[in-house]
Amino acid sequence: MHYLDNTSFIKSKSNNIVTYAHESLEHEQASAVKEAMCESVIKKEQNKDFKLIKTPTKSYIIKNNHLGHRNKMIRAAVGIKRNGTYEYSIAEIDNQIKLIDLDYVPRIVGYAFKSKLGLVKSSSICIEYLTDTYNIKEYIEKYPNKIEPALIKCFNLIEKHLKDDIIHLDLWIGNILVNKDLSKIWMIDLEFLQHSPTGSHEKKLGFCLGFMYQGTLLNYITYEKYKAMIRDWLNNLNYDNSKVMEQLEFRSKTEIHRKELYSYF
Repeated sequence: MHYLDNTSFIKSKSNNIVTYAHESLEHEQASAVKEAMCESVIKKEQNKDFKLIKTPTKSYIIKNNHLGHRNKMIRAAVGIKRNGTYEYSIAEIDNQIKLIDLDYVPRIVGYAFKSKLGLVKSSSICIEYLTDTYNIKEYIEKYPNKIEPALIKCFNLIEKHLKDDIIHLDLWIGNILVNKDLSKIWMIDLEFLQHSPTGSHEKKLGFCLGFMYQGTLLNYITYEKYKAMIRDWLNNLNYDNSKVMEQLEFRSKTEIHRKELYSYF
């Protein structure tokens, strides 16, 4: 899988497992990260597997994915894309590497692959663990009186990441993290992310705002109140608000299959 080699990550190989550790890690951190990733890709579970590892100075979260189907293993091994993206677990690694300098994306510190007969059986990604954070769903359940400022932070995050010429195609409230005082915000789970998306900014903005409501958020705020918040927020921006609201209306009420999302922009 040379297509994911990166000069900022130190590559190591042992038997059929290849690990990459970021060059900024201290020796003890790098050793702990590589050991944990090796253990992770060896496991036999078929579902996503998460593990928290701690060092004296930092904590990390490791996510392991087993590819399962032979065709997925082949595509991962040679870097074949379908619908404009790698296999989802591989795409997450690729996206995390590309976005490593963004302050609203938790920093990747390592990744690993296990292969057999040239096929990628499983992958692992290691990301800095953000302590004392909540996803937005957790936050508004814990602090229901703060739902409006929390959502404004989400709107600003959506706007910011679109200006960076990317679009998160699965940006529901479980994939947005904040700290207690809402001074910091991050987006996570970057499997479904598109670089240099086409279409107007209004279309992309309305899409993300509609997608965020369509999922779990509708259980916490009425659609009319949500639209009113967006209208007020848009008044401070220089967009064609009617086009944003048109796309919001469409996306909040229309299901689009994941495979179709990459051709939507």
